Amino acid sequence: MLHCLMSTRRSLLIRSMLLATAAGTASAAVLLPREVRADATADADSTVFCPFYCDVAVVGAGAAGLTAAVTAAQTGARVLVLEKMRMVGGNSILAEDALTAVDDQRGKQWSDDAKREILAEKHALLAEMRRRGRTINAELDEELIDDSLAAVQWLQSIGCDLETSETRPGSRHVREYRAKEGLSLGSEVIGELLARAEVAGVPVITNARVVQLTQEPSMHIDLEALTMSGRRIKVHAKTVILATGGYAGSLDVVRRNCPNCPQLLTTNVAGATGDGIWLAENLGAAIVDRDAVMLHPTTHALTGTLISKPLRKAGAILVNSKGKRFTNELDVPENVARAVLAQPGGWAWLIGDSSHFDSVLFERLTATASITREYSIARLADSLNIDLSDLGETLEYCRITGATSGPFARPLPATKFVTPPYFAIRIRPAIHGSLGGIRVDANAHILDRQGRVIPKIFAAGDTVGGIYGRVRFDNFGLIGAIVFGRLAGKNAAAEALAPSQTAPAVQRAETPAQTSHQQASADPQLDANNTETETNGG
Repeated sequence: MLHCLMSTRRSLLIRSMLLATAAGTASAAVLLPREVRADATADADSTVFCPFYCDVAVVGAGAAGLTAAVTAAQTGARVLVLEKMRMVGGNSILAEDALTAVDDQRGKQWSDDAKREILAEKHALLAEMRRRGRTINAELDEELIDDSLAAVQWLQSIGCDLETSETRPGSRHVREYRAKEGLSLGSEVIGELLARAEVAGVPVITNARVVQLTQEPSMHIDLEALTMSGRRIKVHAKTVILATGGYAGSLDVVRRNCPNCPQLLTTNVAGATGDGIWLAENLGAAIVDRDAVMLHPTTHALTGTLISKPLRKAGAILVNSKGKRFTNELDVPENVARAVLAQPGGWAWLIGDSSHFDSVLFERLTATASITREYSIARLADSLNIDLSDLGETLEYCRITGATSGPFARPLPATKFVTPPYFAIRIRPAIHGSLGGIRVDANAHILDRQGRVIPKIFAAGDTVGGIYGRVRFDNFGLIGAIVFGRLAGKNAAAEALAPSQTAPAVQRAETPAQTSHQQASADPQLDANNTETETNGG
């Protein structure tokens, strides 16, 4: 996946920014107190850097955090981003498939009939999301759907090369947007957000784990962050946005929050340990669906490398150790994952042919996963230690019916297995994310346990609970990060820039105007490895 990032026209910029920090000197957008600017370093024996002063402090530099930072900066706020890992991007940089967005019926291009059709599809999608998710906050999921297209268009406006590839099965106006062929979706989105943050003069401090938030009587928020070297960073902010992601990157935290979750690998980056959740909880925030964990049905059985859904959509099927299909491969991920775990040994083979197994995907997977390739079904069965008659019967059924009828019928046909070489990957489900998190209102304000707004604190991304409930649809995670990152950034900046302590009327994010060029500064002494042990992500 990284080869896509490195090959873009922004590769030099992105590589430098991924490794850069911005702690020791202030940029034009973040101020140091006047009395210490002449001597910005602390005493030799001190572990404290002089404090930063900003309007909006963003904790976390994934898609939600960077979106919030760019949005806030484009409204005129001074913004600082703190990221505990050595690299920015979080789980978002690993996104491979698509962003889902629904057409806006308010568009002038739509006829009255089309507008009614769009509204009907929106209502049907929301009804299905609420049925599956069960604990969804109805304000949040409606906001997600209504603002999804504007979020995609905003990404395109800042330079993301996104294309509409197809509509979701059974719909005409629920669309999936993918990066241009050959580009990684996560790298494309994070790369452009980083580039725009640089243009807006937003410093991004890496290796800076926020360990404390304190609300001062002046209604300012004090943040304290620790670096790997033991230095402390102090930040005084008018408002704060928590965008640290979920907790599924730490199997220990998963076990504490969800003791009944199967013992599996994780597709998450190591930084996804739920920091924002406990920071908010220490301030009295309400947490919803704390034990809600989602599974990805197809990761490499030994390494946890994520094998994304497009391979199954293109026709690959799942068979057990006896060569038999046992599920609709395109069912809800949770259902597919549970079906795999119910097979002997809790694993399965993902098999297909070369008609949809392109060289780019093969190159990416072979870097971290073993793939069996054979030029005949007989040799494939032998390599997989499956009886040829059993496997042959399964594949013959796929040739005749496309597996779109009978048991485990698919909405999209399976490959007909007539284009060698044939491939097989041994897969097992993995923990793919946590769905519970901080309770927020429709303006991204964090709420306390009595449902009251905690002043000056916002949240976005996977650190928030209630957006999806206990089940998340495919390809809704990244768009949720963008939608609520924009919302949090817009409203946090509005409160920070308000002339009085009375919070202004908050509103949904709109596509902001272009910003002027400002250069963020860096301090290489903070560029060190994070203390967390990295887990393979996807």
